[in-house]
Amino acid sequence: VRGLEESMDCVGFPPCPHGYTARKLLYGRRELLGELDGWADDPLKHAVEISILADSRAVLGDKGLLEEIKGALARRLHKNRPYLVQSLMYKPAVSALGIPKSFDFKSKAVAPLEYPVRALALTNGITSTPTSERIRQLRKHGAISGEMERDLLQSHEVIMWFKIAAQLRTHGVLDTSALTPVESGMMKQALKTVKLFQTHIERNFT
Repeated sequence: VRGLEESMDCVGFPPCPHGYTARKLLYGRRELLGELDGWADDPLKHAVEISILADSRAVLGDKGLLEEIKGALARRLHKNRPYLVQSLMYKPAVSALGIPKSFDFKSKAVAPLEYPVRALALTNGITSTPTSERIRQLRKHGAISGEMERDLLQSHEVIMWFKIAAQLRTHGVLDTSALTPVESGMMKQALKTVKLFQTHIERNFT
């Protein structure tokens, strides 16, 4: 693990400033399964660990082992209201007045969509990793309508496109004053859809 982290440092992937690295989160199967009960009992305290495991992908070894552990996590978080509430802490940057002239894109666009999608998926027994696949599975599980599935997929595509642009141009801050009217309209509609999705969770699952 140390060699892998050092190699990632060399190619431009610095360690997490908060200490959430592979070296710290090194578990055996039985040990990790034992940790899940504590995580589910206090999802607010362990939100980062839950997110890391839910978003993890198998790179080497037995992929079935990861699926087993992710399935166990989903069962422990089944209909877990505190975890769902915690996932709604980031709100999209849209109001009745529109969108601000600039905002941090991760906390005001990406997180407001991806965090509750992940949480609603896990609490409904869905262990898929990509956000788009989680959205499709949520519709199949009856957690969202077909119309909401379509709107969320479109919004996710728009947000991911702007995420890349924001990272390349302004280090994660989106300057909406530099957008064309069409781009601004797309961004506003995507964030409105995210806001509606969060309201859907609040009314039906918390």
